[in-house]
Amino acid sequence: MREAWVAGVRRHFPGEPMWAHVASWDETPGWERFAGSVVFDLVHQFIVAGSGGAALLTREQKGQFVAACWTAQVRYHVADPKPGQVADWGERPVWERETWADVFEAVELFVARHPDPWTPMRVPVVRARRAATRGAVVAAVRTPDGEPVVHCQVSPRALTPARVQSIALFSGPSGRATWSLEPGTYVLVARGRNDWGRWVRGESAEVAVSAGERLTVDIVVREEDDGGDAGGGGGR
Repeated sequence: MREAWVAGVRRHFPGEPMWAHVASWDETPGWERFAGSVVFDLVHQFIVAGSGGAALLTREQKGQFVAACWTAQVRYHVADPKPGQVADWGERPVWERETWADVFEAVELFVARHPDPWTPMRVPVVRARRAATRGAVVAAVRTPDGEPVVHCQVSPRALTPARVQSIALFSGPSGRATWSLEPGTYVLVARGRNDWGRWVRGESAEVAVSAGERLTVDIVVREEDDGGDAGGGGGR
């Protein structure tokens, strides 16, 4: 997606673009790389689930969808975003709107070249087959005092060879998020903001996942800059 964005900026920007707009993937901040991966997944799933309907959208509608996905990520990752980073669609410059539409169409091309089995007709069948070969892991995200933490991004880190989807999951009202994972050994990582807007993070203990098994792991999150061990928990 970054390549599509840079190509669009170079195509539509009037004059010489800022370095930040055309920096390579490796040169962009970590949160932007993470956000870009999430947006790609959201657009990809939107196109696949539409079964061809996305092709009937106007370029403006395509660009609006990508821009909305990106703005949501900016709101999550940036405590005090600049007005231009979260501006409404009509307030964004023409070059940016055209670039977002280019990004959508680049993902469309990717989907056309890489057919995805997750079509609406096959989703129930694929899910049933995957469920039989995977295990479920429930991440219970909480504070050191035991209070549930809502809206933390929860992601697994595979310690053994395994395929893990890159889309983000968030802890719900009870502080929980459920992953369906291939058999293997994982550590689950949670990151989000507390009520004071400070970043918190935590990791679970290693958890061994078996097909057909359901486990719950605790993740205790602490402020990232407190100098303590931002992790803890175990499987049960």
